Amino acid sequence: LNSLSAQKPGQLVPQAAPLALVLPKVLEAFGDETAAATAKAGASLCQVLRPELFRLRLSEAREALSGCMRLQQELPEAHAAALQPLSAALLSSSLEGLPAKFRAECVFHRRGGEGPGGSEVAGWCSLLADQELIRAQVPEELWQLLATESQRCLAAAGLGRDEQGNDESGAAVAAEILEAMASCKGQYGWDPADEKAPLGAVVASVQVEWRRTNAIDGELEDEIHEPCPIPPADELRLRQLFEELGVQLD
Repeated sequence: LNSLSAQKPGQLVPQAAPLALVLPKVLEAFGDETAAATAKAGASLCQVLRPELFRLRLSEAREALSGCMRLQQELPEAHAAALQPLSAALLSSSLEGLPAKFRAECVFHRRGGEGPGGSEVAGWCSLLADQELIRAQVPEELWQLLATESQRCLAAAGLGRDEQGNDESGAAVAAEILEAMASCKGQYGWDPADEKAPLGAVVASVQVEWRRTNAIDGELEDEIHEPCPIPPADELRLRQLFEELGVQLD
């Protein structure tokens, strides 16, 4: 741990995400005796990463930010206070650069320019909704961006699971996004029925995909031409969420 602060940025940045994620685990495993060393390592990461965020992919930036913020949350008070300005600066820079990061992911890292996948969008929603972790007001424009990205993912993937069944279903992704945004609705005054608000926009998209998935059109078609079915557990989760939001799913 002590050697991390001596590493050059070019050596730290490529491994920033896994390093940031492992530091809270080190603290948890070995206790307060490692607090000073993990705090110092976290400070070095925050300082190195802030001007180098453009080098990270979208998922790496999220994992690095999450790890640094979680480390600050779990450190003893004295060490956490020392790390707080650095982690707050990293958060500010991460939020400021997030729109560009999404555009870059679409242009440079995803085939066909389709943008990041639904799981990644959901991951950012969950992270930014965690006020105990980030303790900062996220600009509403970023939630609008995440809502737009969510709508794109839902329209592309639907609510079912892919044919191989390897990834989580679109319904599971939608539920994670909705849970994150619903937890923020009081903070921003969002109405789930208002499609101009981020939460309402995602609610409306889920309703559209729900109807498309469950439509009975009277045509006898091969299953390959039909939308993939929604796993029962994910369907139940969506139904419960919509009931809590007070809007109709069917």
